[in-house]
Amino acid sequence: MIRNKLYKSVLPLLVKACFMFCITTSFTCNPHSGSLNRPDAELTSKNVEKNKQKSNMKDSQLKIEEILNLPDPIFFSLQTDSLMAMQSKLNTAFDDMDFLKPGEKAPVISGAIGINAPKVIDMRLFTKIPMLIGAVQSGERQWAVQYDVNSCLFITNLKTGNIYLHWPFYIDKLSLSNPSEPADRRPSSEMAGVVSSSIRLVDLKKDVVDINWIDANYSVTMVNFDWKSNTVNFNISGTGISADKENEVDRLTLYNENKQTPDQIEIDTTGIGFKISPKKDELSSVICSVNLEIDERNAIIKETPEGEKYLCVNIFMIKLDGTSPVQCELGVPFTMNTNNKNLRTVKSTFALDIEKASGKLIAGKYMSYLVIGSQVSGPFETKIK
Repeated sequence: MIRNKLYKSVLPLLVKACFMFCITTSFTCNPHSGSLNRPDAELTSKNVEKNKQKSNMKDSQLKIEEILNLPDPIFFSLQTDSLMAMQSKLNTAFDDMDFLKPGEKAPVISGAIGINAPKVIDMRLFTKIPMLIGAVQSGERQWAVQYDVNSCLFITNLKTGNIYLHWPFYIDKLSLSNPSEPADRRPSSEMAGVVSSSIRLVDLKKDVVDINWIDANYSVTMVNFDWKSNTVNFNISGTGISADKENEVDRLTLYNENKQTPDQIEIDTTGIGFKISPKKDELSSVICSVNLEIDERNAIIKETPEGEKYLCVNIFMIKLDGTSPVQCELGVPFTMNTNNKNLRTVKSTFALDIEKASGKLIAGKYMSYLVIGSQVSGPFETKIK
């Protein structure tokens, strides 16, 4: 169940919280504010090979994950000095990215994001759910995608299938307007390649007030528009609550009322095929087609009182600097299969009318994500006219 909470706070408390829990090392590069219409060329470069970008991002993410990898008990006692020590390690790990050779052009996308949390949390012993969030960004990236505004956590209860969105660094996300002020000047070639790094400690128990935490396994992934972090899983016990008493979304009805004939799509190495067909004219629809075959252990399968089983699938379309993502929580038909590795898999092919299910889409570029249990696939780029 998606719940977007509108948080209220006062500036002094926010400043104090940032001082205590955010350790950042960077050059002075003031990113733009608000929602801005920047050309697509600002986010992607035709001169940069996509495969090389993905490889560099994965290497960067692994470095961040290694630094954030702590024994469970340490998470609950982290202080400012500990975060500073971790920040120092992060800076050292990316020292070779700080300066460009003379005449070298700055990469359009440089860096990555990573997260970590304790694997087991007994709420009888602890009153918080700590999570570390690390990021490394070039000056160009900071200008193109404002980090705090576009960072969002997907939090999935793997027992109930409920999924929650949380913006860990941005207060009043849903009240974000669309100001018309121009973006700050694009950084020079020298500054564009300088790296900024940060490590922040957040408390999900305190900050995500709209989640009814119960005894269950949870999965968390962070996205920053077109960047995706690693996924962390943890178990919560000792809450005294074994079931989420809140009403669940009627996933089957949403799918059945908006289903379409899917396009033929090949699946990739992760078992996902995803395609959004943009509108051809004002009368046509935006159709999302999905073809998937995933490990049964990653799937959340629910059953209606009448005994009809369905696979829980969540589709998100995120717009740069947008307010709330387009979201569809679906219950889709599936079949069970055994692949050539003798692994039990869940297969499903379906399609739906996105605009009919979630409302009219604003023109622009979106990054789409498909969330199925603990598996977050994407980003898939989509342009809506």
